[in-house]
This record gives sequence, structure tokens and C-alpha cells, in this order.
Amino acid sequence: MNKKTGRGIRLKDFLREELQHPEVKKHYLAAKAEWLAARAVMKARMAANLTQAELARKVHTSQQAISRIEAGEQNTSVAILRKIGHALGMELHIDYKPKSLRFRHA
Repeated sequence: MNKKTGRGIRLKDFLREELQHPEVKKHYLAAKAEWLAARAVMKARMAANLTQAELARKVHTSQQAISRIEAGEQNTSVAILRKIGHALGMELHIDYKPKSLRFRHA
């Protein structure tokens, strides 16, 4: 916590500092794709104005499974992501981008 302001450190500042450590950087990069997929599912579901339970019914799975996907707690296959996209009336797009450690807010 910053003693002058009484506020915590900003996430991008924290990441900039922590990602200087090779072991932290390795784990961060390994998990990045999973949390990007989790965030994409959550944003798409919310854009469709569906609850997790409603999406689960459309995908023929449980609300708990959708919750795990959105929390990044489940290794989600491309087939499941495609099925979720179909249920939401959306297409799944996957692309490659140059490596970057810059943290971007949605």
C-alpha cells in the first residue's frame, strides 16, 4: 500500500515489476491464453444478455462448467469454445500476435 495516498499499487505497475522475475514471467505467459479465453467467454455471454445458467442450457452443460470456464479454472478446448460461440450466435476467432508483456485493460 502506498503510504502517501493510502491506496494500493495499480495492477499494471505491479505486473511491470513482477514480470521482471523470470519464473513469474514464465507462469504468467503460460496462463495468459487461458484467462484471455475465459474473459472472451464472459464478455460474449454478457453481450448476449445471458446468465451462466442460460448459456449452459444452450451448450448442454452445467452452470458450474460455464462458471469454471469463465473463472479460468478449466482447460477449455477449441471445440467447447466453438460450441459456446454457436450458442451465442457468434463465431470463434483465434489469431496469433507478436509477443508483448504490456498489460491492456478491456
